[in-house]
Amino acid sequence: MLNDVDKYISNFPKDIRQILNKIRKIILEEAPDASESITYKMPAYKTNGKPLIYFAGFTKHIGLYATPSAHTSFTDELPKYNHGKGSVQFPLDQPISYDLIRNIDEGIALADKALELSQGQDEWIYLDCKGWGLYKNGRYREALDILQRSWDLRRAKAQYDHQAFMHLEEAKKAVAAL
Repeated sequence: MLNDVDKYISNFPKDIRQILNKIRKIILEEAPDASESITYKMPAYKTNGKPLIYFAGFTKHIGLYATPSAHTSFTDELPKYNHGKGSVQFPLDQPISYDLIRNIDEGIALADKALELSQGQDEWIYLDCKGWGLYKNGRYREALDILQRSWDLRRAKAQYDHQAFMHLEEAKKAVAAL
């Protein structure tokens, strides 16, 4: 039986359905805990009851809608596309940048996870997630600053974590290679 998102996608021509299904797959891979529904007449994904990302098909483009803060992580790549404060339009007459969609979605999912984990916890958990999300999106200098801040907070409270240390070391190597 088709769910609401299946029905939404089925209304488009085959070539656009393929694109929409690929975007849907990317979102569900990057945010496997997200709930899927139709909101504002388009596929919507939420975690912890909060909007994560939306997408929609149009005659000449695919729209991707996320929080404006998610877009600040990709300011170098967005000028290639029509975009607004929290939206990006991928023209259908050009190859779809699935890597950019994956990176935007991965960054949003990591930020959401960071907020969830940091509720009532120490700041370094949030900083670890945020720093690693920046690293994964090629923003090595920013990642290094945040991961170093996280590590300094951990050291001050004797809360050492091997994975956090390895993330910091990887960011150092990436910045040194620039």
